[in-house]
Amino acid sequence: MSGRLHPTPGLVVVERVVASNRLPEVLEGQIDALRGRRDEMENDAYLEELQSLLLELALVQREIDEARAGE
Repeated sequence: MSGRLHPTPGLVVVERVVASNRLPEVLEGQIDALRGRRDEMENDAYLEELQSLLLELALVQREIDEARAGE
């Protein structure tokens, strides 16, 4: 036996939800920062990065909503 602790599945879910609840704030901060750099970027690069961040934010929010609905 390696002596390492293995988290229970329920604990992993709880930790993931807690982390996910903070992630929207982080992503929103990244979106705000990106908007601040818009004039310095090529339009296509800006839109690509913005789309990626918005998609990630939507997926995280859906995960949070689903977790809350299951409570």
